[in-house]
Amino acid sequence: ATLCNVANHDELLPYLAVSNSANVLIDLLQLFRDRDSIVKPSVSLLEYIVDTDCRERRVCCKSENVWRLQHILSSRVSHGTMKHRRHVGSNVCTQMLRDF
Repeated sequence: ATLCNVANHDELLPYLAVSNSANVLIDLLQLFRDRDSIVKPSVSLLEYIVDTDCRERRVCCKSENVWRLQHILSSRVSHGTMKHRRHVGSNVCTQMLRDF
């Protein structure tokens, strides 16, 4: 519930873009990839952080995090919750987030 509340209040979003927040949100996505109630606000928050903080964007776009996001995305595709798209280029992280 807290995650949803924070994601719904734009005035709280700047407080989330702190060191290591991208890793924490990717951890949440990986642990709870089958629960839309956690995935949707986590993706929304991660997308905001990646769009507003270049340090966290670099963290999110590290090869190990891109791999984790691809794995999460492919597991959601295989469960039928979404369609698969091929991602290429340097903005692969932000492209994947928009697909969630």
